[in-house]
Amino acid sequence: MINVYIADVSNLDINENIELVNEERKEKVLKYKAIDDQKLSLGAFLLLKKVLELQNLSIDLTFIYNSFGKPYFKNNNEYFFNISHSRTKVACVISDQEVGIDIQSIKEMTEKQMTLLQKKLLTKEELLKMNKPLQLKELYKQWVIKESYVKALGKGIFGNLEKIVLDDDQNIALLINEPPANYFSVELVDNYWLSIAYLKKDQINIEQLELTANKF
Repeated sequence: MINVYIADVSNLDINENIELVNEERKEKVLKYKAIDDQKLSLGAFLLLKKVLELQNLSIDLTFIYNSFGKPYFKNNNEYFFNISHSRTKVACVISDQEVGIDIQSIKEMTEKQMTLLQKKLLTKEELLKMNKPLQLKELYKQWVIKESYVKALGKGIFGNLEKIVLDDDQNIALLINEPPANYFSVELVDNYWLSIAYLKKDQINIEQLELTANKF
């Protein structure tokens, strides 16, 4: 089972919740100047903490990172997780296989911005087949799918998303010299796109959680 959890951090109180995280995360949270960024950083850790509790997993929240910066549990190699956040939403996926997740708030763009993003996202073959520009939401869908795939591979920030081929019929993403991955993408309420990528077929469960001080 691949479990996905989403939380809104709009009302997360930094002062009430900062003591619930370890020193490493506290330092990372407080490095951000903007309150919104502090909430996202703090919310990401609290969401993962809550997810482990819901899954009845006693895993220490200390991490190691691969060469691309993807985090793993330091003292557990049976479970994998990934986190993404955008605007006021934090999303976390946990599974017994490599997974990647990406969430993006859909923001309006100018025609020029959309054209540039399209060139960064689509393969040459996809661009040639197009008879009209992609709509904004379709662009975001392509974006989150390819980002989640790269994160599932553990490649971190990848600058060549246009090299990733998507098979929408089979819901498979593929990059040359890398294993293919399945993906599941969905539009959420409040104008967000979410995508999860995973290397082996499995069932997906998605839940919305609350992050408040009295919930921990």
